[in-house]
Amino acid sequence: MERSIPPTLEQNDLLGVIELCGKYPSHTPDLARSVVETLAKKRAEIREHPLACLLPRHGVTAAGTDIDYAFDIVERIEGSCRILAHRAAIEMAENAAFTSRGVDNISEGEVHGRTG
Repeated sequence: MERSIPPTLEQNDLLGVIELCGKYPSHTPDLARSVVETLAKKRAEIREHPLACLLPRHGVTAAGTDIDYAFDIVERIEGSCRILAHRAAIEMAENAAFTSRGVDNISEGEVHGRTG
């Protein structure tokens, strides 16, 4: 899935939405240029926190005044990705249950992961 990543936890609010740069092959000047252009949009924020962007089919990159803080930001973004992936899986499972058995045959407990 190629889309921007919204903050999923309070600790990520300062980053705002993590944007996608353009989709280019690895190790190309076009990809590098796209990353720089994407990060430059938030250049004024770099004194407050590292900047980051997503590289479609490659991962995430961050730039900042402190390598440790930049790495921390990457870990936070990866945590947000896991949260979004889990949420999508839960929503897919719920939708599958509703469509295969019908809404009337699903208990409230099943919707929230409880049985009995």
